[in-house]
Amino acid sequence: KRRSLSAEHLYQVRREHLRYRQPFTTPVSFTAEDVSDIYKPFQL
Repeated sequence: KRRSLSAEHLYQVRREHLRYRQPFTTPVSFTAEDVSDIYKPFQL
């Protein structure tokens, strides 16, 4: 329960962070790795 909550919170924080990031920084690779790490516990 706690892990799921923390992962969800982390994902939300990352989304907010990406939202305020500049488009020319191209955070695609940055997001791909984070999203995979965040969704790992949900997929297992």
